[in-house]
Amino acid sequence: MPLKTYIMLSLVLLLAVGMGCGAGSSPTTTGTGGDSSLYGQWTLVSSTGGAYPLRVTFNSNGTGSYTGNGFNTSFNWSQSGSTVTITTGATTAATINNWATGSNTFTLNGVNGSGVYNRG
Repeated sequence: MPLKTYIMLSLVLLLAVGMGCGAGSSPTTTGTGGDSSLYGQWTLVSSTGGAYPLRVTFNSNGTGSYTGNGFNTSFNWSQSGSTVTITTGATTAATINNWATGSNTFTLNGVNGSGVYNRG
């Protein structure tokens, strides 16, 4: 096999392997929401370190709201892998770490503590 053909075949194989390795990685979603199993309303079960909203709602378009317990705030949210980031304006307000697709519970981590939420 001529050297030129060998090099070209090697490059094609290397490119194919490189594209295949990235297939299992988690996508980064910004401004349009993320995992559809997170969409909907979530209710506070327990909290530590401060007041947390009674309900958190995630919309499919990357927006949402905190309501109840003195809260009535709109926010934007995005997902990168298993981390969900909630922002109000340009400030990160809270995060959900280790979000598991299809889960019925998550922990919202804020500046002063955390709140545990269940679907519904």
